[in-house]
Amino acid sequence: TDPEWATFFIQLLAEPNCSSCFILTSQELPTQFDKAEFDRYKNHWFCQILKGLEIQDQIVLFRNVKLNYQLDIPDSPLRLIGQVYDGHPLALRVIVGDIKQNYKGKVEAYWKENGYYIENVKKDLDAARQLCATDGYDDRWSLDSYTRTLRRRVKERIERTLDRLKCDLPDAYLLLCVSSIYRCEVQESWWLTHLEYRGYSKQRQQDSIQALRDRYLVEDGGIDDEDERLVGQHNLIRSVAISHRLNLSKSK
Repeated sequence: TDPEWATFFIQLLAEPNCSSCFILTSQELPTQFDKAEFDRYKNHWFCQILKGLEIQDQIVLFRNVKLNYQLDIPDSPLRLIGQVYDGHPLALRVIVGDIKQNYKGKVEAYWKENGYYIENVKKDLDAARQLCATDGYDDRWSLDSYTRTLRRRVKERIERTLDRLKCDLPDAYLLLCVSSIYRCEVQESWWLTHLEYRGYSKQRQQDSIQALRDRYLVEDGGIDDEDERLVGQHNLIRSVAISHRLNLSKSK
């Protein structure tokens, strides 16, 4: 938010010799780096978008903490947890810690108590993929909060992000909430329709979805057979956004 940082990095990149390396991490896209001044130095900086762990990396994570329960079976509890959470590193580490500390490392015990929540979301996702049941208006996911540890370490972090969005960019916040009805990636125009029928101009609609992109609260799914852009929400983000959408409905 401080424009002086952009000036600083431009001066740094302009130096002919520099033995230092900066690694910046951010939950939001540093839009200053899109300015024309930075284009001259693109061979000196690189933007890496970090996504969830792939299946093999998830398996490595589980094995590193001595959780080897049925990892070779695609539909085993740990594999399903990794799939439903889209490989989200923080969520997986929280769940792993929960199993190790509160369930004595017994995956079966954790699954017996909490597997229902995972299987419920998996059922919705399968329906979206196999039956094109993309509309999940009645879904009530709790991926972020079905245990105390998840509420404290995952839900609260996402809640802070959405609270900032609600305060700073209410249009984008509304778009995130209303688009939580979709279980999977859909055409971007479907999202924007929710703003269009509320009387939002085209520019206001585009500004709203771009604000979500800048904060990585929307995931781009490429282009479909109709040459339309696909967008979706990470399962964890959607889980929290659903509760916010329900609160919006109550406040009307």
